[in-house]
Amino acid sequence: MIPVITLLLMCYMVGLLGKLWRLSQRKARLRSATAARQVNRSPLPRPGRQRYRKE
Repeated sequence: MIPVITLLLMCYMVGLLGKLWRLSQRKARLRSATAARQVNRSPLPRPGRQRYRKE
C-alpha cells in the first residue's frame, strides 16, 4: 500500500515540476521578446508621413 501512495505522490510532484518549468520558460520567452521589442524602438520613417519637399 505504501509504494502506491509514494508512486502517486511522485507523479503529482513531477506534474507540478513540469507546470512550473513550462511557466518559467514562457516568462523567460516573454521577457526576451519585450527586451527585443524595446531595442527595436528606434523611430522608423513611416510611409504615410513623408516630408514635403519644397520645390
